[in-house]
Amino acid sequence: MGTVAELDLSRSSREEGGEDDDDDLKLLSTSASEQEQKYPLSIVWCAIPILSDIFPFVGHVGITNSSGWIYDFIGDGTIHQSASNNLSFNRVMRVIPLNIINCKHPIDESLRRVMMHYTRTNERYNLFGQNCHDFVGIVLNLSEYEGKDDWNLVDVALLVWGVRGNGGSFVDPNAAYRTFGPAFLAFLASVAFGFARAFGRAVLGLYAAVVGWFVLYVFVLNRRRSCSIRAGSIPFIRNSNNNDNDNASSQGGDV
Repeated sequence: MGTVAELDLSRSSREEGGEDDDDDLKLLSTSASEQEQKYPLSIVWCAIPILSDIFPFVGHVGITNSSGWIYDFIGDGTIHQSASNNLSFNRVMRVIPLNIINCKHPIDESLRRVMMHYTRTNERYNLFGQNCHDFVGIVLNLSEYEGKDDWNLVDVALLVWGVRGNGGSFVDPNAAYRTFGPAFLAFLASVAFGFARAFGRAVLGLYAAVVGWFVLYVFVLNRRRSCSIRAGSIPFIRNSNNNDNDNASSQGGDV
């Protein structure tokens, strides 16, 4: 069964640095720029080597807690966790802040429950369906973000690229170049060698196939195991009053 690197989502900087004075001095000497690079309560995205070179809009996503720790689903029952700005495949390249006012339940609590559920049930990973986008969708469902409990992986992709929600941005110009540069250079090469039309048709055809598959998967093939239905099976989160939440916390304990 897969494991989670760490399950405590509420680490303090003192716990990270230790109790001795030397470690405290190291923490105090951390530059302001390093502190500012945290992206709390956000969806974070990165390019996947080779795959994103061909499909720039296809990448890997994770979600952060209130302290800026990154969590992303990478394999059967396994959730990668990072205190630095790194997802499993690459550094953070794009950030989509979440408006916590629109969360009915705290993101941190939703993350705890999802992580417990994934590790206890050894949740299966499937690149073509039950993947990192699906994981983020379940967290959003548990939080009832924007009053919705039916987020899916297509919705998450639309959030990442600003088609819906409050938009997002690349963390720096180099991140944008790393995302779109290889595909743009390939297009220039196709123009230079006189096969731009064939290249364009091939790329559009591949994109149509990828988008078509995920739409078919979400809205037809996987309706019985959608993000919403699976989120509803995770205990102590959804459709409960405050007393139920208190009882659930005492039963479930800290993650």
